[in-house]
Amino acid sequence: MGDDVSSWRRQANSLPQGSILAPTLFSLYTNDLPATRSHRFIYANDICCALHAETFSEIHMQTADLAHLAKYCQLWRLKSSTSKTVTSVFHLHDNRSRCELNVHMNGQCLKHDPYPVYVGVTLDRTLIQGTPVM
Repeated sequence: MGDDVSSWRRQANSLPQGSILAPTLFSLYTNDLPATRSHRFIYANDICCALHAETFSEIHMQTADLAHLAKYCQLWRLKSSTSKTVTSVFHLHDNRSRCELNVHMNGQCLKHDPYPVYVGVTLDRTLIQGTPVM
């Protein structure tokens, strides 16, 4: 509670994969996520940060948001995965939607994925269902 933390104890059991209790407990545990400029979409233990910007130069705020969230995760002993975290651009113009962002998390530059998958749904700029055509 607050700035107080309990002593370390080894946890010998866990919740079964797919248990409805796991996302509920995660939601309760992370209920006090810090405010960010990014909009956050949270499902189970997946967090998506989305930022609407008029120019690409405004995107540097995404790195600040991720640093803020990484600090929170470190404080509460949550491990964020830079290998599973990607950046994407959705833009009305094809040539701009291919722009790769320079966003960092935990000191590492995040990979660019033009067709990211979030909770099993592949996102693309056309917002159509199906496999993206390259």
